[in-house]
Amino acid sequence: MICSGVLANESKFLVDAQNDFTYKGKVINPKCVQLLQPSLSENTAIITRSIVIDTCQNSNLAFEGLNYSVNSNGGVEYIEDNNDPHTRFSYQVLGKFSTNVYALYHLGTVGIYRYEKESVLFDFSTNERQPVQVLTKLSESFMPCFKVGHIAGGYLKITKSKWDSNAPKTSQCLDSDEVLSFNLSDVLNKPSESSN
Repeated sequence: MICSGVLANESKFLVDAQNDFTYKGKVINPKCVQLLQPSLSENTAIITRSIVIDTCQNSNLAFEGLNYSVNSNGGVEYIEDNNDPHTRFSYQVLGKFSTNVYALYHLGTVGIYRYEKESVLFDFSTNERQPVQVLTKLSESFMPCFKVGHIAGGYLKITKSKWDSNAPKTSQCLDSDEVLSFNLSDVLNKPSESSN
């Protein structure tokens, strides 16, 4: 459902972005992406977080996500407890900007992530840096009634149903659609903190 509205001439770029958002040829463990999400009790002003994919991908911390599935639209999901639908998490790559920045849709939110190789000093006593793949969450926005999203010319374009927050939950997504366009140049042009 999420990718079905992507324009034909942009579908190649989306496929490339999905193929790039991998680790050693495999999709990134969805639990690693979930670990970057703030809890419901946190203020979204403190969402900037990073995780080392090299160690997270197959770690005990993210073992639930190893049993992921990929749906026909390219969405990657896992469920911790089949008896509890609230333990489901999924993400879908909406596209990649010209830099190492990706847009992902996950459970009502669109997140902006930087995925790049960094030199990390894990043990300061050895003074030996290791090159690792790091995923950093840069920003997010709540997108109720999301339908489809893609990146075109440096802009994130979202198609969603209009949302009526005052309506009962089952009818908050209205029949009419709106298209939103976000210029994310401020996010894209800011160097990662680790490169300073």
